[in-house]
Amino acid sequence: MDIPLTRSTLIDLVKRASAPITTAFGLPLAYQGKDGRDAIAAAVTDIDHAIQDTLMGLLAGDFIGEEVGGRFTETHTSWLVDPLDGTGARIRGLASATCIVTLMQTHNGVGRPLLTVIHNPVTQQTWSAQANAGAFYQYADGPEHQCVLDTHSSLPEKILSTITLWPGTDFHFDEVKNSVQANSRFDNQDFGALGSAHATVATGTTHLSACRASAAYETAAAALLMQEAGGVVYDLNGANLILDGFPLQNKDGKHTFLIPNGAVVASSEAVAQEFLQIVRLINF
Repeated sequence: MDIPLTRSTLIDLVKRASAPITTAFGLPLAYQGKDGRDAIAAAVTDIDHAIQDTLMGLLAGDFIGEEVGGRFTETHTSWLVDPLDGTGARIRGLASATCIVTLMQTHNGVGRPLLTVIHNPVTQQTWSAQANAGAFYQYADGPEHQCVLDTHSSLPEKILSTITLWPGTDFHFDEVKNSVQANSRFDNQDFGALGSAHATVATGTTHLSACRASAAYETAAAALLMQEAGGVVYDLNGANLILDGFPLQNKDGKHTFLIPNGAVVASSEAVAQEFLQIVRLINF
């Protein structure tokens, strides 16, 4: 599919739209602006609206926004937008929350990511990827660096990981996380934001990011980053999310892409299987 906008155009759009997040960073989440509105909540909603209006002008299609819901058309393209991924991190004062925008192409009810940008407006870090054109990382206004991973590489001596615990009783993920934390092969830390956690795998800063459940806002972006950088993405049952894509689902009358069985984002096949073995021993 020909995309009528460049990766750099989308990067500039996301940077401009997410800039208001930085003005309220360090303030309490319930900080009241002069107009009486919750400043962060208002900024996030405004970002979602601004990105939606601009994206529709660039390439009309479905819009699935984490804040303001969706707009649905008869096209085969979908924009997925999470204007502030990592609200929990923001509440705790961590500088890991990001703005994520991904373009999906749908065919026979399955979506595949074509273009994605993950931008942290506080740290000025940007990860981006385009199908068949590579994955890239940029800090502030510095040069872009291509992300290159070796999926066939052996296990590192220490697996730097982010295992995120989500609520739920259908999967023993709390036991998985505890097992990882007790395993000397893993060095686990929590970024508090899935977008940041997944993105650092693409740059080789960490080796693994996994969660029990994740909407496609984060996981589709990670899948494209891994596809272009050379990493792997599975769900917790071992299904390859890069190859299998993201089913389009109708939930409560709303179209969305969901990953019901979580996500395992890894820098190599060996790292992914080391973690999935722990999952299998505990859950199956």
